[in-house]
Amino acid sequence: MPIQLYERKEILEACLSVFARHGYKDTSTGMLAGAAGISMSLIFHHFNSKKTLYLSLLVHCFVR
Repeated sequence: MPIQLYERKEILEACLSVFARHGYKDTSTGMLAGAAGISMSLIFHHFNSKKTLYLSLLVHCFVR
């Protein structure tokens, strides 16, 4: 069962495996929220869209 994650960095890290497994096109915001253990509205609170979350994840991975 996922841990409740509210920090932006932790949300990104939880979503990484979902994108890696399903790819951008086949990943839904519901899947991302489920992996992070948060609501979809909280996903949209931190990131305006799935595209913004994905691009933020790329930056997170390559800028570390």
